[in-house]
Amino acid sequence: MKKYTFLLIVLVLLLPKLTSAYTAALNVDTNTNSINAIEGTLSIPQNISIAKIYDGNSTILFWVDKPTLDKDTNTIRFSGFTPGGFQGKRNLFSFDGNFTEKDLDKFVFQNVRALANDGQGTVVQVKLTIASTTINKDTTSPEIFVPEISKSPDAFNNSYFISFVTQDKGTGIDHYEYATTRFFNPSLNSWKTAQSPLALTKDEVSKRIFIKAVDGAGNERISTLFGPDYFEYTFI
Repeated sequence: MKKYTFLLIVLVLLLPKLTSAYTAALNVDTNTNSINAIEGTLSIPQNISIAKIYDGNSTILFWVDKPTLDKDTNTIRFSGFTPGGFQGKRNLFSFDGNFTEKDLDKFVFQNVRALANDGQGTVVQVKLTIASTTINKDTTSPEIFVPEISKSPDAFNNSYFISFVTQDKGTGIDHYEYATTRFFNPSLNSWKTAQSPLALTKDEVSKRIFIKAVDGAGNERISTLFGPDYFEYTFI
């Protein structure tokens, strides 16, 4: 009986280590430099797995390569820019996974490059660090946004396309969806994953177009507009 009690105690003591989860933030310190663009790669030890990445509170407004985990190499590549620039200590993104604070020293930064906000793209030195952080519960929808429909001989064979982007200061934008209808609101099965810019078919330009932004916590923001030929084909 004592033997089983001892084993149970050992398992209880080990359990937190086996199921430990931690949240960390990747920060940039530009020192006295004002920068408007940064890129790099975060290399993660092979025995550590990342569960989720959050970019909602990032100082980066537009991502070229949104922070995403490459499971094959266990790295997170990121690149983005902020018009007007920024200076000082700022957050780039946060992430959580099965690691502890002591493991943060094992993370390695690679191919880091920052551009000065000087109109010339001058490369300047910045310092990247990883520190403990917390992710507050996100109950707020992404920010209001207005999609734009355009047409250009240089894109989509001169067909109409729609562009859209918004921000989310909580868990960050997870993905976008779109749907089109003639009169009524879309059904649950009508939504499809979308990326901007999105080419519109000849049928879609004569319908109402719905763009949905979904953040990392599942909060939604929907923007609606009429296709350029909606009134011409709907009410004749």
